[in-house]
Amino acid sequence: MVKEAIDADHEIDNPVTFSRGKVQFDQTATDNEKIMQDQMATLSARLAVIEDLASTPKVRPHNFKNRFSEDVVRALMVPPSKTIELTLSINALTEQQAMSQAERLLSSSFERYTTVSLAEGAIVYSVEFNQLNMMRMRDIGDTLKGMGFEIAVRTRTGRQ
Repeated sequence: MVKEAIDADHEIDNPVTFSRGKVQFDQTATDNEKIMQDQMATLSARLAVIEDLASTPKVRPHNFKNRFSEDVVRALMVPPSKTIELTLSINALTEQQAMSQAERLLSSSFERYTTVSLAEGAIVYSVEFNQLNMMRMRDIGDTLKGMGFEIAVRTRTGRQ
C-alpha cells in the first residue's frame, strides 16, 4: 500500500481530488470540450428520466407511449410479476365515454397505470398488485358498473 502511494504513476482518487479536477477542467477546457461536457450531461439527465419512468413500479404511466417510440417502450418495459387488470367492455358508441370515465377514475386513484390493450370491444388497464390497489381497482369497477359499463377486475401473474 505504501509502495502504491509513493509510486509516480499513482493517482489519488477521492472526492476532494475529483472536485479539484472538475474545477480545473471548467477553467481550462476548450470550447469544444465544454460543448461535449454539456452534451454528455444532457444525455445523462435524459437517460435518468427514461430509467426513472421505466423503474418500479414496473407499470409504465398511461402516457409513457406518448413520450417514447414503441421500440424504446418495448426495450424498457419489464412487466411486474403480478398485476391487477380492469377490463372495460366497449362498443363504438361508448368507446370515448368509457375511456374518458375510466381514465379519469384511474388518474385520481393511481399515480401510474398502464393501458395494456385497446382491442376491439375492450380496453384493459393494469396496475401493480398490492392490497390497496386491489381495493381501489374494485371501487373503480363498481363505479363504472354503476354508470352502466360492463367490467371485470382480475389479477394476472407474469407474462401471459
